Amino acid sequence: MPDRLAVITQLRAAGVECFTRDQWGSAAERAGAYARRRGTHPMPAAPAAYHFLHLSVTADTDTVLEGAAGARQIEGYGYSTPAMVSYQDLITNEGRYFQGQDYGTKGTHTVNDKAVPGYPRDLNLAGYACALMQNVDDEVTDAQVQLAAMVFAARELAGWVRRGAPIHPHRTFAWKSCPGDRAVARLDEIRRLKDAYVRDGLPNNQEDDMPYTEWPKKDQEALVRDVAAAVDARLAGFKKNVKTRLGRAVTKANDLKARKTASPEDVAALQAGLDELRADLAALADDTEEA
Repeated sequence: MPDRLAVITQLRAAGVECFTRDQWGSAAERAGAYARRRGTHPMPAAPAAYHFLHLSVTADTDTVLEGAAGARQIEGYGYSTPAMVSYQDLITNEGRYFQGQDYGTKGTHTVNDKAVPGYPRDLNLAGYACALMQNVDDEVTDAQVQLAAMVFAARELAGWVRRGAPIHPHRTFAWKSCPGDRAVARLDEIRRLKDAYVRDGLPNNQEDDMPYTEWPKKDQEALVRDVAAAVDARLAGFKKNVKTRLGRAVTKANDLKARKTASPEDVAALQAGLDELRADLAALADDTEEA
């Protein structure tokens, strides 16, 4: 079977901000529930036949912290025992990705309640589910449309879902509006983008850098260490330069004092040295204040 992290790997390579269960604070992950479910509820070995689009019915998000809180909320009402995220993928309105249930592991939220002919009762064994993290009346953003298409394409490129698989809204099989009229209105666009990404590869969004404040903590700490080291090295260079210039100025002044006379050229040279010293001291003070 394909790598269960293949979708996240492809999305990250395309510049998408992705957060694993560890990163968003999954209690079930810490308890080992997802690892156990991989052994007890495996998917069939063949590529899945369908993509399913859902709605989480939670507040939309604007930050990583809000997205992480939303993922934890979704995990809390999951249909499995113990509760886990029912869907494989969670997408926020600003275009961030949060990991749900593992690929290669059966989800728990897509059932053919309407008994649609030609489809099995437990659709979780036939496809993988992606949920928009928001409520029914929330806007479906361009970022979500693109990321949903990228997720579906990445599944097919990785071999988790067969090439050309249809994308079904949850409402096709359930007596509910999920994923909402706004999402359904953009499904054709998602389908066209998915097919294009499978054909041409995922788009590269790496120019949109993640803000420093939203980096993982270990990366923030590493950057602080690097900056501190660079500042220390810069200050050490200034101190050494100042010490050298000060030594030269003192030597020159002592020489003039011993001679008891000084030419205009000597005085000008001493003044130039003192000016350079003052400039270095000012630069040192500025760098120290910034550090």
